[in-house]
Amino acid sequence: MQNMRRSIICVILALCSILGGCRRSKSVSYETFVRDMYERHLYEDESFLLRHCSPELLQKLRDNYPYEGDGYAVWAFRSGAQDGPSQRYGLTEVRFDGEWCTYIGYDMGVEFLRCVKLYDKNGVVMMEDVCGFEPLQAPAFADVIADTTVVRLDVRTPDEFSAGHIDGALNVDVQGEDFASRMEAVVPDRNTVLAVYCRSGRRSKTACEILSKMGYSGYELDGGYLSW
Repeated sequence: MQNMRRSIICVILALCSILGGCRRSKSVSYETFVRDMYERHLYEDESFLLRHCSPELLQKLRDNYPYEGDGYAVWAFRSGAQDGPSQRYGLTEVRFDGEWCTYIGYDMGVEFLRCVKLYDKNGVVMMEDVCGFEPLQAPAFADVIADTTVVRLDVRTPDEFSAGHIDGALNVDVQGEDFASRMEAVVPDRNTVLAVYCRSGRRSKTACEILSKMGYSGYELDGGYLSW
């Protein structure tokens, strides 16, 4: 009886090891896919999009294409910047958390963050959605928030907010444990455009990653309130 228990335990441990290895392998595979997609500009290839995008994501990219004729808003995979301080381009970090793959990097010298939702379809990596926040310098950020439908979101602490903030901003502390639930309460419509900022830009990137995975999108103040 004792030997049987030991055998069962060994089998369970072996299965756990195999499953853990599969998860790590899938994580590496997804991260490699995203890195190749961005750094080799594969998102500009229509055949790549048709092979790896879900019908819903393809429709989203078509709907956001502002020009005449057929096309895809492929800049959804980039920062969205029209110009920048340099030609620096590439990823600095890629990580997969079980459903979303977050990638951080530079596009025309502008640092940005994007989240892409991935799944496997018969051995092919598929992209279900891509979300992110476009980084803007203070003058462009000011132009964006001039639109009264855009929600200004300050993700600093209440004390920092009280000491000074952008007029009309909501304050939801990204470091609070209830950040996600509070966002759902104050901005229930995921189609609402957000304009996010913190003190210097670090916490706003954390907030933008969380918000992207919740389905929000919008803009981020590059350099934070210090640059305002």
